[in-house]
Amino acid sequence: LVQFLQQVHHFHARFGVESSGRLIGKDDFRFGDEGTGDGYTLLLSSRHLVRIMVGPLLQTQFFEIFHRQFVALLAAHALVEEWKLHVFHRRLERGVLDWDAIKKGGIEFAIIRSSWGHFVEDKQFRRNVRECDRVKLPYGLYHYSYVANDTQMKEEASGFIRLCKSCKPSYPCYIDMEDADGWKRRNGVSDAMNVETCYYTCRELEKAGFYAGIYANLDWLTHHINSSRLDRFDKWVAQWANVNTYNKPYGMWQFTSDGSISGYRGRMDLDYAYKDYPAIMKKKGLNG
Repeated sequence: LVQFLQQVHHFHARFGVESSGRLIGKDDFRFGDEGTGDGYTLLLSSRHLVRIMVGPLLQTQFFEIFHRQFVALLAAHALVEEWKLHVFHRRLERGVLDWDAIKKGGIEFAIIRSSWGHFVEDKQFRRNVRECDRVKLPYGLYHYSYVANDTQMKEEASGFIRLCKSCKPSYPCYIDMEDADGWKRRNGVSDAMNVETCYYTCRELEKAGFYAGIYANLDWLTHHINSSRLDRFDKWVAQWANVNTYNKPYGMWQFTSDGSISGYRGRMDLDYAYKDYPAIMKKKGLNG
């Protein structure tokens, strides 16, 4: 069991896993750094819930494989009576970031998660903004969207704009449109609704004086939100590869989720920016 968890621990990416279940067992078993999101906390007891924080993994599909293998492993030892799995997005909610190390490592800008859903502010948002200001690192913002109807769409947009107004980002303010945890699929959210959410949010950001953009991976940009209504908005394309094959204009490319820099412990998403966004903001008087 420990060897299996150690093997999983070597994978890196953008998601975390929380699992809970009622177990049959007599002893508690703990592994890794509890509470950091970078290791594992495993409590095997008939009177305890099990919570596993799986630090960075490669992709959502790996979670599914990991979960099946892990439950099968525990079941083989007569430990599992029932089990539930929840996968959640945690790209920039990785605890307290060392912005001095990030800046010294050669990073030239950051895109900070401000919030998610309708409506939760990222616990580290305000600190991350203060730290970027302190080390003089330009930054933009993004909001991870969970929208199934017009009411939620408007609530998200107004909340995101409120947070954008609390600081002065010199990079775009993005709506993050994807379905990493399957929430949109489970709730029957249509592509048309996702397009409308992107359009409405970007339009409202622009009306509030912000440079709006859309973050999505290549599949979503090509097959789910590929609408002419969204063509005028800047795109931040996630394609973890050596070449970006998106066939429409874009301003940023996220080329890996497995990046590293000297002096910083941990993995991170890395991006290329193809526009001088700070100059654009200054020239057009955008983003505060």
